[in-house]
Amino acid sequence: MPARPTIVALILLTVLATGAAGASASPLDELVTGSRQLAATWDAALADHLATLAARVCVGPERLPGMERLGLRLHRVRAGETLAAIARRYRLGSAALLHLNPEAGDGLQPGQLLKVLDLRTVRARLEVRRDDFRLLLWRGPLLVACYPIGVGRETTPTPAGSTTVASCVRDPAWRDPDTGHIFAARDPGNVLGGYWLGFTPGKDRRFRGIGIHGFTGADPQEWLEKHGSHGCVRLRQEDIATLFQLIRPGVRVVVK
Repeated sequence: MPARPTIVALILLTVLATGAAGASASPLDELVTGSRQLAATWDAALADHLATLAARVCVGPERLPGMERLGLRLHRVRAGETLAAIARRYRLGSAALLHLNPEAGDGLQPGQLLKVLDLRTVRARLEVRRDDFRLLLWRGPLLVACYPIGVGRETTPTPAGSTTVASCVRDPAWRDPDTGHIFAARDPGNVLGGYWLGFTPGKDRRFRGIGIHGFTGADPQEWLEKHGSHGCVRLRQEDIATLFQLIRPGVRVVVK
């Protein structure tokens, strides 16, 4: 089961929420300070708290003063630019850019300012915490997201080690590892949920066939924060839909 909040984490959360001098800390400062602490000392309770902040600051539409120092910026739309082209420029998915800028769904206008998460120079990286059933997305030293996950069962554990994302596939086919039967994309028997982030196997092939995906094979209550897969990392549908838009091949993955 996930770790319970420690006394240290609870004290830190209180400090982050109130500020050292009794004044409220800005969401940006709180996220930066908390990310630094989390990188130094892992704590699941702190990660979950920061995930709420990160959803607001990094992947939400709110535009906060000083967000540029976190890799967030405003892009001024040029004549003829499309949402897809702008998203590619910053290594984002179009859906992620639209989530950051809901008004863009009505069309783009020259001179319009769009909030973007710039992943060009400081790349994203993924960290899987198997014992605490958490998947973290980092941009440099900043936590961008933290999701609850399901991982491999005891007989087919999720391998530990380092690798990279080799492929990002929307609506993949799925081969049932128990029967060998292949289910086409959108087949009701395909349990991947329409998303696949496949890992590079590595020289020792430990990550062969392993990746991150959604899961529609059972209710999340039956597999979330539990051991149950054949080694892959399972996410809820709403979480994999967001993560998929922020990941590109080559992103580093560390499984602990």
